[in-house]
Amino acid sequence: MVIAVTMSMNISFMLADVISFQLYSLAYVCLNELGERICPAYLSRSFSRILAQNSLRHIRFHDLRHSSATLLLAHGVPLKQIQEWLGHSDFSTTANIYAHLDVKSKERSAAVMEEALRLDDTAGKHSPKGSLRDEIPQAGLGGSPTSPSKA
Repeated sequence: MVIAVTMSMNISFMLADVISFQLYSLAYVCLNELGERICPAYLSRSFSRILAQNSLRHIRFHDLRHSSATLLLAHGVPLKQIQEWLGHSDFSTTANIYAHLDVKSKERSAAVMEEALRLDDTAGKHSPKGSLRDEIPQAGLGGSPTSPSKA
């Protein structure tokens, strides 16, 4: 009877260890093969060593995070999705860091504005959407841009 109780207690302790180990493991992203936390300094040192061994210029391990966000943005992923990817709790954090890199969005906006405000250089010919040239008074002409001013 004592042996059975002892074995039962040992199994209970072993089970508790397994469960606590699994819960411990779930709390961390970077664990080694034994389930122990990997020290951030170890990651940085190892990353630097790998870069040097492959004749790549030195960057910080954390720079990979910025590089991935920049690549996502360059390929049209919305800032809101990048915020979620990076785990920023506040959208303004992501926007403040990466909005200046959204070159494609700025180019699209500029193209839309250019098309909307297109001014033809050829008199009397209009783009399919029409030209605003006839609607914009020229400085000092006092009337239609095609008619001479009366002095």
